[in-house]
Order: sequence, then C-alpha cells, then structure tokens
Amino acid sequence: MNQRGEVATSGAVSTCRSDDRGIGQPLPEAPAPLEIEAWSAAQAGGPLYAEDLVEHGPRGESLGRTVTEADLVAYTNFTGELNPAYLNQEFARAGRFGQRVAPPMWTFCLGFGDYLRALLSVSMPSSGFAGHLGDSWRYLAPVFVGDTLRTRHKPVFHKPSASRPEMSVVTFALQIVNQSEEIVQDGEVAMMITGRR
Repeated sequence: MNQRGEVATSGAVSTCRSDDRGIGQPLPEAPAPLEIEAWSAAQAGGPLYAEDLVEHGPRGESLGRTVTEADLVAYTNFTGELNPAYLNQEFARAGRFGQRVAPPMWTFCLGFGDYLRALLSVSMPSSGFAGHLGDSWRYLAPVFVGDTLRTRHKPVFHKPSASRPEMSVVTFALQIVNQSEEIVQDGEVAMMITGRR
C-alpha cells in the first residue's frame, strides 16, 4: 500500500515447509532450457512496437555473475529479510540444503535486471513507456555463495490491452541458470508496451 492507503501491488506467495522429521516437499522439476536464437539490438531496427517484440525483440543469455557474500549481506540488510537460512551458517547446516542459500527474491531481481537491460537497449515508440505489470516465478533449486548465474530470456507472447487500446501486454520468458547448466529459477514477466493501434 502507498501513503494514500491505495493498493499499489498485490500477489500470492507459495512456500514449502518441512514436516516434523525435517523433510520438505520436493522442489518442482525444471523445464526444458529456453531455446534462444542469436540476436542483437542492431538487428531489431526500430522503433519496435509491442507486436514486433515477439519476433524481433531482445533475447539471449547474460554473461553471468558470481554470487558473493556481499550480495547476501547487502540484500538482507536493505530489505530486512533476515532469514537465518541466508545468514546463519550453523542454522543452515542443519537445514534442507546443508548450507546458507541466497534469497530467492535476490536471485529473481538479478535475472529481472539482466532481462530489463536487454529490453531497454531496444528503440521503442516515442511514448517510451514500458511498465512492469507482474510476474509468475518458480524456485527450482538453491543458489549458494560462489555460484555463477546467467539469465536466459526471450519474448514469447503479446496481447492487446483491453483497458488501454494503444498498449499491449508482452510476456517474456526468463530462466536463471547456474554454472552446472541447472535451471535454478524460471518464470514469466508481463510488460505493458506501446502497440500499433
């Protein structure tokens, strides 16, 4: 909620919990890797409208980034998400993964930033508007300090907006992959982008 008491965002979060023996539910199975064609911003031409993005929009894989201790400390201090699974080695050692894990939301933010840099490299119509409407995301495997993560992304669908005829909703698929080619998170991001109508 914002300072005026208006709902600014809403959503749902699903979690797994351990039973009395400390055994948790299995994590979801990973999907097939996204197939990404070669792409560069120069190829796209411009400006690209929402309808153009599925065929000509940004797609690719980021160079990668190694998760550091500083990442965990900075994120947890900034957000106040002081979960001992992220910060307390002795607590985490007795847990499901045997060591501290990176906050899943930090991992999502890393992937979202990788994809957004690619989207913002594309020339869009003069309105220049691209708004994040929401996302659907799954945690598939833990991320640890020392893991190197890359983001795969591509536009997969667009639909004209019912409420704003000059706009369309474009859906982008994202996958975050570790150094072992294991997909640790996947999901979709919906963006409101200027259309041709």
